[in-house]
Amino acid sequence: MNRKSFGATLALALIFALCSYVRAEDAAKTEQGELKMVACPPECGFSCTSRNENELVEALKAHAKAYHNMTLTDDQAKRMIKPVDTPAKAKDEKKG
Repeated sequence: MNRKSFGATLALALIFALCSYVRAEDAAKTEQGELKMVACPPECGFSCTSRNENELVEALKAHAKAYHNMTLTDDQAKRMIKPVDTPAKAKDEKKG
């Protein structure tokens, strides 16, 4: 395996580990902020959710570098983050 492939594989493993950790941590927490997500187009399939924006930014930047050969700034990554529509949030919006 060449160095570039190894680096990309290692980055993917890190991204999946980070997203899994973030999801487990979020499940253990009570409501401490809005759940957010970042995702690539469906052709790529990458997505990550968290209540921590900084974790999403770092995961997205690592993914973009490893799989799309793109270097994103923190601001570019932050603009790609969207709130997650949860059933409770949708219910509250209908009441309002």
